[in-house]
Amino acid sequence: MKYALGVDIGGTKTSLTLGNSHGKVLAKKILPTLTGRRTLEGIKQMSEGLLCLQSDCPAGRTIQGVGVGVPGPMNPKTGRVERSPHLAGWEGFPLKSFLERKLKRPVWITNDANAAAVGEKAFGAGRGVKNFVYLTISTGIGGGMVLGGKLLIGSSFGAGEVGHTIVVPGGARCGCGHLGCLEAYASGTAIAGFVRSEIRRGKKSKVSRWVGSGRRITA
Repeated sequence: MKYALGVDIGGTKTSLTLGNSHGKVLAKKILPTLTGRRTLEGIKQMSEGLLCLQSDCPAGRTIQGVGVGVPGPMNPKTGRVERSPHLAGWEGFPLKSFLERKLKRPVWITNDANAAAVGEKAFGAGRGVKNFVYLTISTGIGGGMVLGGKLLIGSSFGAGEVGHTIVVPGGARCGCGHLGCLEAYASGTAIAGFVRSEIRRGKKSKVSRWVGSGRRITA
C-alpha cells in the first residue's frame, strides 16, 4: 500500500488530503484560499497543514509524494503558477520548489480539472474509458480531457479549459479579462450573481423569501 498527499486549490477554499493507492481518503483539512497580499501567508498555512497530515500516515509508512491541483493553466515542468483569474498574487510563484523544500517529498503540480480527470480515470467514472471529458463547475468552470487513455495538456497547458470558450461575443467580462466566456455565465459564481441581480431588479422568486430570512445566495 502506498500513501500520498493531495491538494485542491480553489478560488475560495483549499482542500488537503492524505490518501492511499486504493483511492481511500484517510484524513482531510479545509483551509481558506488566501490571495493578494496574503498569498504567501496562505501558502505557508497550506504547507503546515500538509505537514500535519503527514503525521496521520500509518506507522512505518512514508508519503510517496504530493499532488497539487491549481485553477488555471499550469506548467508541470516549472511548477510555477503561470496565470489564474482566481488566484491574484500567485502568478509566478515557484509553488513546486517551495513545497518540496518544506515537505521533503516530490511534488507534482497541474491544472485542477486535469488532476480531477486523472482521479476519475484511476478511481471513478473514467476507469476503463479511453476517451472522456471531465467538467468541474464551482467558482469557475474547468475541464480535463483524456484521449487514447492519456491526459491532454496542450502546448500552452490550456487544453480542456472550456470555461474560457467565448459563448457570447462582446458579453460579460470574465475573470480572465476576456468578454463573453462560458465561465462568466455558467460558473457557480456567475449563477449566484445573476440571481442576486434579478432579485434586486424586483424579479419574483422563492429565493427572495430565503434572503429575507437571512440566508446567503449561492449557486
